[in-house]
Amino acid sequence: LGQILSIRGAVVPVSHQSSTLCAEFVDASQVQGETVVDGAIRNGKEIQNLFLEPRVSAAPAALAAIGRTDSFVIGPGSFYTSILPNFLPEGIAQAIRESSAPIIFICNLLTEGLGMRGQTVQVIIAQLEQYLGRRLATVIVNTALPDQNIITAYANEHKYPLIYSDEFGRRDPRIVTAALWTDPTIARHDSTRLAAIIGHCVNAKK
Repeated sequence: LGQILSIRGAVVPVSHQSSTLCAEFVDASQVQGETVVDGAIRNGKEIQNLFLEPRVSAAPAALAAIGRTDSFVIGPGSFYTSILPNFLPEGIAQAIRESSAPIIFICNLLTEGLGMRGQTVQVIIAQLEQYLGRRLATVIVNTALPDQNIITAYANEHKYPLIYSDEFGRRDPRIVTAALWTDPTIARHDSTRLAAIIGHCVNAKK
């Protein structure tokens, strides 16, 4: 993956063991498999808990990387099926809790599915901190929206802007806001602006 993307640094798997992502919903029903979980959220199911079946252990290289990191940067990505699963292998969350490195979280531009409709930045922060067992140091939130036609098109796919209020931002000093949705045709973060903000946040925590 690192070679394909021509990245600097290394891509390290959180576990070398095979497992399946499972979800329990607020109605007590359960499903297995990333695609099935995504489909259930898209159709209106609200996540209560995520877990792996079978339980797996963290890869030694992942634990070593966590132990020597200066800063954690989490996101963006599918919250329930791409972000949170990284913290489920045994040992990962504990290693992060034992680290003093600050955690920077990048909120998504959109929620995904009817099961996430109406979710707020506050809810996402609380859920992430629950799985990490640690408080986030910085939360980066987008404040720019494209033309209403684009918003409507995404709504037809059951994807909606993550709800954020200026009042909450004023009460929580960890919030960093910026106009990060600058592409008028597709939902993606402005990589140049985002990189600058992350760099500033990392340097500010040193």
